[in-house]
Amino acid sequence: MFVDFIFIVGAIFFFLSFISTNIKKSLIYQFISIVFFNLGLYLYGVIEGSLFISFISMLPMIIGFFFKEEIKRVFIKIIPFIAIISFLYLPYDFGTYLTIVGISFSSFAALSNNILKMKILYLCSNIIWLVFDIYIGSIGAIIFDIIGFIGLFLFFMKIFKEKEKWKKDLLLQKV
Repeated sequence: MFVDFIFIVGAIFFFLSFISTNIKKSLIYQFISIVFFNLGLYLYGVIEGSLFISFISMLPMIIGFFFKEEIKRVFIKIIPFIAIISFLYLPYDFGTYLTIVGISFSSFAALSNNILKMKILYLCSNIIWLVFDIYIGSIGAIIFDIIGFIGLFLFFMKIFKEKEKWKKDLLLQKV
């Protein structure tokens, strides 16, 4: 029960990260949500997943927030190699593979300079994480993902509703 509460607190920040239209704020909220999510995974008993997720998923957020474009581009090129090495050397398990794919999508999202591209990548990641959370059977984590989907839905509705304003803003952002 306490673990599910941890997931729900993380889900609140997850929701805030997805409705935010500011890349920096989105990354801050995302970072806080992942801290809670990983703590929940650790307490749930997914030790290797939580440790792996903690390091790999938070690093792109830190790089995306603090570092310049050149560093981001280098890290974007490294992500596929990290994923391949992870597939080869981590224990064969469906959950582990879902973790690797989910982290890859969220890493690309965290390093994006385009808010729309970021949210689309987070949508892909969130779908993978939902499958993972159903696989491990965590109600709190499933609620976490559903709240994330609601945040993304509201973000995309805002974009659609104010499409003329966003067309101009999105065209000016790097893709």
